[in-house]
Amino acid sequence: MDIGITDLKSRPIEEILQRKATYKLPVFQREYSWTKSEWNEFIEDGLALINSKEGHFFGFMTFRIEVNGDVIIIEGQQRLSTLTILICLVRDILYQDHQALWEKFDQEFIKSTDTYKVGETRHLRLQLSDLNHNFFRKYIQEVNNPNNKIEQYKDEKKVNKSNQLIWSCYKYFLDEINKQTKKKNNQQKYEFLRDLIQSINQKFIVVSTEVRNEIIAYNIFQTLNNRGLDLSLTDLMKVYLFGIAGSKIEDAKIIWDEIRENLGQVNTNTFFRHYWLSTEGIVKESDLLKEMKKRIKGKSEVINFLENLKSESEMYEALISPSKDYWGDKEIVELLEDLQILSKQLPLPILLAVSKCLNTKKELKQIIDLLTKYTFRYQTIAEKENKNYERLLSDTSIQIRKREITKCEEIAKILRKEDVDDETFQYIFVDKEIKRANVAKYIFRLIEKHLDPLQEKFSSTLTLEHILPRKPDEEWKKYLIKNKMVVEDFVHRIGNMTILLGKINSKLKNKFITKKSKHYEKDTVLKINQGLIDKKTWNTKDIEDRSWWLAELANDATKI
Repeated sequence: MDIGITDLKSRPIEEILQRKATYKLPVFQREYSWTKSEWNEFIEDGLALINSKEGHFFGFMTFRIEVNGDVIIIEGQQRLSTLTILICLVRDILYQDHQALWEKFDQEFIKSTDTYKVGETRHLRLQLSDLNHNFFRKYIQEVNNPNNKIEQYKDEKKVNKSNQLIWSCYKYFLDEINKQTKKKNNQQKYEFLRDLIQSINQKFIVVSTEVRNEIIAYNIFQTLNNRGLDLSLTDLMKVYLFGIAGSKIEDAKIIWDEIRENLGQVNTNTFFRHYWLSTEGIVKESDLLKEMKKRIKGKSEVINFLENLKSESEMYEALISPSKDYWGDKEIVELLEDLQILSKQLPLPILLAVSKCLNTKKELKQIIDLLTKYTFRYQTIAEKENKNYERLLSDTSIQIRKREITKCEEIAKILRKEDVDDETFQYIFVDKEIKRANVAKYIFRLIEKHLDPLQEKFSSTLTLEHILPRKPDEEWKKYLIKNKMVVEDFVHRIGNMTILLGKINSKLKNKFITKKSKHYEKDTVLKINQGLIDKKTWNTKDIEDRSWWLAELANDATKI
């Protein structure tokens, strides 16, 4: 029975690379996504084959031949892309060393010769998706000295995650080849490079097939992915949306690439889920595609959905990596940075809604500050369940988008209903261990600002100080034995820590309290340290007394 699949054949990868054609990707294909584990396996297999007479199975590849002779890659683009990166690197090394062999590599494996005439530019044999194409051409396919490419890359200001992987692959292979050729003379080095590429090309065996039309190709792609290919939510969404875009597929493709460019290095799966939480309601990442299929069924809905995603993708990236260039306000950047210290993920759906729907910077600042205080009480200190917090923020986000909530105080009223009461907060705070230095510094900055509201944001370096040190000296050890104290029971307690302006002398950091307290006197500009001056003891009671004092201040400073 004819199922539209032909030319099932095993062949060395060289036959595919030297075909007089241009290899392209269908619109539903994913971007480059291989990482170090795949690169390592690939190069190790290649090295092992240099002195071997055996072949290596390089997997299945599926293609569709277009009328003009172009070849569409249905399955196999990650492997072909990675092999092309290695071949281009070897060519670049040969070019750098003025070895004529580089031209042979360039003509046989990198450039297509089907339409080449004198005076024309050769076509590139492999053309990746729009998101990767220009980057792949500039940093991989165009011949240049590897060191020149490294210097050029340093000037790139915004490189998306997929292109970062392409560049990391190039650098990884460069490092591996340098290791392999470190003790070889020039002639041995060139022979090694020639043998490596020759072995891979001739001994990497693929089973390839061809399909007759786009529908069969699309169905094969989905079937392969449903049977174990590790596709992310982003890939599956792309396949679904492009599949129903119909005559609007080119529009969908353009908008999709703009979204990916806007997000830069941001995790795309997380962005899609946070957008859904902010606009539609609570959903697990594993259920998002199913929910999306229920609500987006036609090509017009696809375009509207993608346009909405695009309009918020740049904002989302700016929330995760805040800059004054985007927000136009240094205070907003500082507030977002503080919130990120406590939680990079949970507040994002409501921040998206607030940034989209509330127009005044004053209101935005108040809401970010409110969310930071609530996150600190609810999540950092009380460690309440994230799913309850997420649902609360999702519901509130939807109300903001519907204009049912328009002011900070209305959000505060909702949060107060789920807040941790003052007594519970303080009891938990007193016994809390904080092992993340940036969180501990945030707590002390918060309390210092509460003690001294006129205090400007600290301009100098802040050092986190453990009063009872993690590695106590002999005087401390005798003191601990006498007072029946164990370092591990107290060292990460909030009451045992403080902040200092600048760095503490490394000779002092493990010394006993009487020697440290003289150093603390230099930081009496910080009100939080005034109670540590001239301390003679640092026992269980001293730590608990300071913990309760800090707990009361932290509670007052973060009341919703």
